[in-house]
Amino acid sequence: MRDSLNLMNGGKGSEFDVLGCQIKFRAEASSGHGHVNTPAEIVEYMLNEAAALRSKNPSLDDKQIATLLALQFAGEKLALEKELQESFSTLHKNASHALQLIEEVCPSTT
Repeated sequence: MRDSLNLMNGGKGSEFDVLGCQIKFRAEASSGHGHVNTPAEIVEYMLNEAAALRSKNPSLDDKQIATLLALQFAGEKLALEKELQESFSTLHKNASHALQLIEEVCPSTT
């Protein structure tokens, strides 16, 4: 889908043609917590997903594709947030249990 990724460099951001809309997209600065996707990577991913959706439903127009993708991405984001919260909760429980076991084996002298 790279052919439909129309990138125009502009000032501090990049401008993309996404499903007929001109979008100016600035890269986010890395906060040191892993990989930050470039605007081109994000747009290319979205366009690939749009192409896959369009191949299954060729009668959809760009607005319908964009709306369905927004709902899909929102659902994926919410599922990942829920999974992350569950992972943190499990980690906290396991750490508390491990600390309790350590205290049983080596009681504190305070």
